[in-house]
Amino acid sequence: MTGEEQMPAFDPAAGFTPFDIHFSRFIAALDDDEAPAVRLAAALLSRMVRQGNSCLDLAAIADRPVPGESWKERTPPLSDWVRALRASKAVGRPEQLRPLILDAGNRVYLYRYWQYEKRLADNIRQRLARPPGEFDPVAREIALNRHFPAVSDATVDWQKSAADMALSKTFCVITGGPGTGKTFTIARILALICDLHKGPSLRIHLAAPTGKAAAQLRSSVRAAKSGMALYGSVENCIPEDVLTLHRLLKVRPDRSGFFYHADNRLPTDLLVVDEASMVDLALMSKLAAALPDSARLILTGDRDQLASVEAGSVFGDICGRLNGEQHGSGRYRQHRRACEGSTPEGLSMGEAASAPMADAISVLHHNYRFDAGSGLGALSEAVKAGKPGDALDLLTDPDEEHLKWIDYQKAPDVARQLSAAVLDGFAPYLASRSAVAALASMPRFQILAALRRGPYGADGINRLAETVLARKRLIQPDPFAAGHHYHGQPVIISQNDYGLQLFNGDLGVVWAGGENRRDALRVHFTAADGSARNVLPQRLPAHETVFAMTVHKSQGSEFDHVMLFLPPGDTELLTRELVYTALTRARRSVTVWAPRAVLQSALKRRLARSSGLRDALWGRF
Repeated sequence: MTGEEQMPAFDPAAGFTPFDIHFSRFIAALDDDEAPAVRLAAALLSRMVRQGNSCLDLAAIADRPVPGESWKERTPPLSDWVRALRASKAVGRPEQLRPLILDAGNRVYLYRYWQYEKRLADNIRQRLARPPGEFDPVAREIALNRHFPAVSDATVDWQKSAADMALSKTFCVITGGPGTGKTFTIARILALICDLHKGPSLRIHLAAPTGKAAAQLRSSVRAAKSGMALYGSVENCIPEDVLTLHRLLKVRPDRSGFFYHADNRLPTDLLVVDEASMVDLALMSKLAAALPDSARLILTGDRDQLASVEAGSVFGDICGRLNGEQHGSGRYRQHRRACEGSTPEGLSMGEAASAPMADAISVLHHNYRFDAGSGLGALSEAVKAGKPGDALDLLTDPDEEHLKWIDYQKAPDVARQLSAAVLDGFAPYLASRSAVAALASMPRFQILAALRRGPYGADGINRLAETVLARKRLIQPDPFAAGHHYHGQPVIISQNDYGLQLFNGDLGVVWAGGENRRDALRVHFTAADGSARNVLPQRLPAHETVFAMTVHKSQGSEFDHVMLFLPPGDTELLTRELVYTALTRARRSVTVWAPRAVLQSALKRRLARSSGLRDALWGRF
């Protein structure tokens, strides 16, 4: 019996969406003889992409029960599965134009995702191999020491190290948790480059994935500039306007794609992208292709946060997820020895130390937001390190006044406690005397949910919050009002509107202009200059009420107090990265609502997305 004949029969109707099934049938129909192994791979690939993976890793699931299913079917052995796919007319090798691509690492891609990944990897490798314009070495070291003066202790100044890398590379990554000074470092790197640059004015652009993240970066850069002693030309060289990536590339409403692309490059010399962990594979590939070959690209973000909503884990793949180790090869250590007369400790790394990526990544560890005794800082670190025992100890420590944990499956009178928390959190915001005051009050408290749907998701908690607040007459929802808008309603934009200059992630508040709460409702947003602007509710693009929002939507935001709500049952969506992302949205305090078993499981589970980008960048294939 051949390997193909031994492969188990596959019933695609068990556990897959209708789209998965139709896609698998479409792929199988391209062959004269429909192979069950090909149909299974196509259905699984469709599901994997929908779940945020850029490919299907055959080696990870071969000869095992079909992932995510309770039925007894098993996937084929790897060699048989690869053989069947190689024989299919629908499956090609890299560079072939086929619906599916099977690469040397036994990963199956949709053609377009293979192309996105290949083009992005090639672009980054080319940038790593292309040295930027050289600065005079003496002037460079003088300027570096001026903008990053020596620290008082003997530890490595990783911000200065990041600046040194940025001067040496046309591609550079700066990663670190909240409070590690990423934006401060970026502002000083821009000042350093502007200081050293000779010739025509530099064209510098700052960008972020969402409007909310762009506003945060704009505010941070302005604050950093005000704290630096800069002379006129350098100060003017550093831009304060921050664009969303879609605004930067210019969406063409009349057709697909962007105005700027590989054949029409962005007019820029240096691009900084903040919150890069939120950027998906397709967008990052298009962005890199649109940059001039000579332009510098600096990505910043937190590699331990959630990956993008859409397919890919680009930032994590680029950073390599090397267990918190610092980056830097022997070549870089020699360079710093020549500059400083000593070798900073901690620059070596365990994996691919000679890879070009090693000298393009700087990890910032020192936290300027939390002191050494901060419970919130310690909790974030315990979660990031995958230490559930330490995390639970901190959450149950009575001396940690800024940390609270409620196991609501055991807590008495959960409804009363949750209602009280909603009232305490939102009453001050709803008591604001103006829309401007309400906007300023919004970041003081936020409920974050792991899921969107269901009674324990953001939608269900929003309905509960509206019921509780309406009962106390703090809000007066009118089910018959157009769009169901009401005075005091917090909203988040979920679709870009370039005409109104409203972008995905922008937070606003519905506010009445007169004494009657239902008269002259307007939706107010904070403008780029810090003032408030408003639009009619009827003109809003797609938006949602956000007394509660998903953890994904909270990325790029900060709140004084965060209340995180996990569902009563475990799910693959609950991961260490999700909990860490939620905790790091908090500036001062956190309350976690979660059953013990669910929280422990989430802290043990890593976010793992199938991708070939890391291997392509770190030299495995």
